[in-house]
Amino acid sequence: MKRTLLVFLILLSCSKSEKEPELDCSAVLCTDDIRSIYISVSDASGAAIPLEDFTVTDLDINEDITPGYTVDELRTFAAFNIYPLISDLDDNGEPGNRRRLQFQGFREGVLIAEGTYVAGPDCCHVQLLEGNPDIVID
Repeated sequence: MKRTLLVFLILLSCSKSEKEPELDCSAVLCTDDIRSIYISVSDASGAAIPLEDFTVTDLDINEDITPGYTVDELRTFAAFNIYPLISDLDDNGEPGNRRRLQFQGFREGVLIAEGTYVAGPDCCHVQLLEGNPDIVID
């Protein structure tokens, strides 16, 4: 009997839950700053490859969620090699709400950089859960 109970407990602890565990944010103190996740694009030697345009698509709802930006902001993104993927303002506000995102970067209208990511908020800020924010083009 003890052996059967032990085997059952081991199997129960090893089983994979279908549902993500819920975060308990009741005792968490958050800062008021707005955080963002940025993508960079470079060649194999590490030199930045400036983009002329980029898009961000929420793959779960197949919707373009590219942040609005001006031509000057795009030039700044290119100059610093940082392109916004998602920010605290875009996280749907629910802890544990994951979003599958696709980043696509363009030069002369041609797709040259692409990455797929999973992002979502912890109790306070958006965080990158899957994917490499540094796209390297060979």
